Amino acid sequence: MPKITILGAGITGLAIASQLPSNYDITIVAKELPGDDTLKWASPWAGAIWMPIHGANAEEQRVQLNSLAFLTKLAASNPESTVRFEVLPKSRYPEGVKYAMKYNAVTMHPQNLIKWLESRLKAKGVKFHRAGVTSLGALKHMGHDVLINASGLGAAALKDVHDPQIMPCVTHLIEVRHPYDQIWMRHNKDYSVYTYILPRGDGTAVLGGSRFYGEWVPKIIPEVRQGIIDRLHKNLPEHFPADIKDIDFISDITGVHQQQEGGLKLYKQHLNGQDVVHAYAFRGGGFMLSFGLANEVAQMVNKHLFTYDARL
Repeated sequence: MPKITILGAGITGLAIASQLPSNYDITIVAKELPGDDTLKWASPWAGAIWMPIHGANAEEQRVQLNSLAFLTKLAASNPESTVRFEVLPKSRYPEGVKYAMKYNAVTMHPQNLIKWLESRLKAKGVKFHRAGVTSLGALKHMGHDVLINASGLGAAALKDVHDPQIMPCVTHLIEVRHPYDQIWMRHNKDYSVYTYILPRGDGTAVLGGSRFYGEWVPKIIPEVRQGIIDRLHKNLPEHFPADIKDIDFISDITGVHQQQEGGLKLYKQHLNGQDVVHAYAFRGGGFMLSFGLANEVAQMVNKHLFTYDARL
């Protein structure tokens, strides 16, 4: 039975484990595990929708489409998740908008999805082990055939990876109770200012957003919170009042996500006596890409494990 260790229990590590054959001996190792209510990992605090990533390269586009295929299959019981796309005529553009589109997509509740995946994985025998890991070499004692590095932002701190292209990005969102049932998003050309509402499907929604590049410490800034409300009121005044006191506020959501120069990292490496598959760096799009990436990782692992010398 092939033995696999996955470093990272965020959406990427869980998705990869879900796509590997059920007869593999799989262990997920991470400092933070599903159910942990801490800002030290990104997945529970994500916006968690599927939408095309602006500026994606060919590899990222392929992975996005594979993720969408998986998510729509997963949500087969919800026909409203079927994707439809429409470029809006200029007569329907809001003031100041140069290009607009409308499409049906997939929205997820990140904490619920993470716990659901954990439950499914445990049911098929996947083991979870809590540990702080400072290097991939520290996992060699696990005795795996393949080690999968799905550590996300943590790849910057691993002593034998130390990816200098990873940059932290602190985000600030607002969780509210609100009946609005559509994903609405508006941003400028370089994404330096963007505004959105992401319904969760349970009567709550996430409002955003803000990004602070190069920062490692999540923080709540009242001015940023009010700025999000101001922009939503300007664009959707019939749904969002100008004063946050008039909104059914639940909580601020702030976390640190990975941003990556050069795009997705998906490659094999023989490192210090271990066969490693690296799978990380989503530019904040873990829920958009993880299941498509997981499919490709599973293919890489299977091909590696069952490649043999056919010479006579």
